[in-house]
Amino acid sequence: MIDRKTFKITRGPGLVALAVTLACGGGPGASSPGPRATPTLEAAAPPWATLSIDPAEADVSVGAALPMRALLGLGAASDVAWSVAEGEGGGHVDASGTYASPGVPGTVHVTATAASQVATAAIHVKAGGAIALIPNPARAKPHGTLAFQAVVTGLADTGVTWSLVEGAAAGTVSEAGVYTAGPFGRYHVVATSVADPTVRAVVEVEVSDDLQDFGGSVLDSPTVHAIWGGDPAQFGDAVDAVERFLGGIDGSPWAALLGAYLRGSAPHVTFGGSAFVPGSALGGQPGAPEVLAAVCDALDALGVAPRSEDVYLLFSPVLESGTAYWGTHWWGPCHGVPISAAWIARRSLADGCGSASPEARAATFVVSHELAEAMTDPDYFRGWATRDGREIADGCAQACVTLGGAAFTATALWSNTVHGCTGR
Repeated sequence: MIDRKTFKITRGPGLVALAVTLACGGGPGASSPGPRATPTLEAAAPPWATLSIDPAEADVSVGAALPMRALLGLGAASDVAWSVAEGEGGGHVDASGTYASPGVPGTVHVTATAASQVATAAIHVKAGGAIALIPNPARAKPHGTLAFQAVVTGLADTGVTWSLVEGAAAGTVSEAGVYTAGPFGRYHVVATSVADPTVRAVVEVEVSDDLQDFGGSVLDSPTVHAIWGGDPAQFGDAVDAVERFLGGIDGSPWAALLGAYLRGSAPHVTFGGSAFVPGSALGGQPGAPEVLAAVCDALDALGVAPRSEDVYLLFSPVLESGTAYWGTHWWGPCHGVPISAAWIARRSLADGCGSASPEARAATFVVSHELAEAMTDPDYFRGWATRDGREIADGCAQACVTLGGAAFTATALWSNTVHGCTGR
């Protein structure tokens, strides 16, 4: 049974007195069917952006031109200042990024400056023919496609033939240089001059859809607080389902999957309780400022100091529909303290696990999604994510998670070990 205590909190002169309920404990559950398809949750564009040059390394003939581009994250950088580290003796690069090599062989370094960052590319200037492959470095998803451009200089015939060092195991490459990747691994695409087969270029392709560690914060032992933006009656059995899920998740096989992304620490999740704060309600599709402000206001109303180690879940009482996202999480300041706050839409999920209502199933599904991402990537796309902006739960289907004999609808999680989503 859930043990609750109800009392009043007044925020000050002219402010509304809020009824608040704190909860702790757990309860019984029910049986489960198998996994189901997943609804769509928000996939935000990554805010991090590292400056780079493509190609990062290339061969070019003496007295020839090589097109280059500066990238900020996955997109083109703007207001780029180009230069050659070796000065006039190393050639010239114009404002568009086109490099003109000098008349003598050697290695030079082209630099791009943008967004307060500097990136450098190594260009090997050669006598005779040369081939540069773009993109370099190269990445593709398993069984995805990637189009290569071969820039041939120093030869009248600019035709090339394409091949793969690893053969069919690496996938295929067309006559036009379109690479269709094989399974996870590192492979090598080769372009060979038709006019002079001794002139060739090789680029390594990283084929992976795994999460990468970008070095930002992770939360290995959060206390999770549920802030309900309305009265208990508005949420029905979703309250009980969420409280039992959060109260039972610690030490579960599902939670253990998070350990691979916590840099050697074991995951520990503590449920800090529920608070019903009607004044914190947010409907629609709120952004970071609205979610962080609403959570911070609710903590003020509760007289609770914000903690960077915790995760705050803000539940909307407004029943949403349509294709917009179901939840989102943010990292930002509350009275100068960075906090992890997630917004959970009130939704309905017909398929799921156990005998809970469709709204309860949706609530635990979205809570599991946002909690997993808040622990492994609290500061959006600076912890564990893919380069194209996917976090640990994005794109994963539902999973039935059993906690204390009760079945809950949760999200499966990406595993770098199996290169796919798993619920256990």
